[in-house]
Amino acid sequence: MDAGTGRARVQAALNEAVARFRVGIASDPQRLYAVLADLAPPTSNDDRLALRLVVEAAGSGVVAELVQAGGALPGVAQGLATRCQVTVPDAAWAVGAWCRALGIGTDVATGSPPVGAHSGLVPDVGVVRPPLADAAGSGRAALLIAVSVAVVLVLLAAGLVWWLLRAGDDTSVADGGAGAPTTEEEAGGSSSGTSRPEDPVLARGLDVYQETCAACHGQRGRGGVGSNLQDVESRLSEEEHIEVVTQGRSSMPAFEGVLTPEEIDAVVRYEREEL
Repeated sequence: MDAGTGRARVQAALNEAVARFRVGIASDPQRLYAVLADLAPPTSNDDRLALRLVVEAAGSGVVAELVQAGGALPGVAQGLATRCQVTVPDAAWAVGAWCRALGIGTDVATGSPPVGAHSGLVPDVGVVRPPLADAAGSGRAALLIAVSVAVVLVLLAAGLVWWLLRAGDDTSVADGGAGAPTTEEEAGGSSSGTSRPEDPVLARGLDVYQETCAACHGQRGRGGVGSNLQDVESRLSEEEHIEVVTQGRSSMPAFEGVLTPEEIDAVVRYEREEL
């Protein structure tokens, strides 16, 4: 077997190894050698030399230099030849083999095409996609996805907290006019903390209101099943107000006979002065 055939087999094996394991395979020379030897078992000294050259190139940092520079640099092949004690053409072939496998350029240390590219020693076998570029693109895509997911989760959490706060807010009240009473104004609910008037008539009016009226009009008179009583004094005269409570109106029942005239007077005064 001639040197060209052996190098071609090693080149093909290197192409496949990089395609399988990406450029990271170069960071483990022992593993690289084992993979290449499995893909292209050496059967001659030329095979073993070609394997040694590409493995030495990886172990001596040549591959890292190629990746960083995007291709071969002047002096790389000469340096590899000195370290491996081989000829510059042999070292240049190894540099060119890595360039072709990585798909990052064809120039070698001398600035000429890799040895064998036009001499027939090595077929010009390339890799369709640059492994390093693939890895970098995949990393950026993964980072973008992770950030997007994190943003969505934060927004969902914020929305959930807002909803829980709104659901638990028992201090919000309906707008003026009829509407559903809030938790604070539920029918039959306890006093919402309204201060008790010192005036005994107003105090009695408060008691009557809470016992008889709050179920429909709300603890603070903002309405519910019944109408909104806030600012009722601007809509009804005191006589009209007493008449409505006594005789009833629309859906509101009459309280004549249910409340005493004194209780009606007290609750009307309370609704007009305190709500």
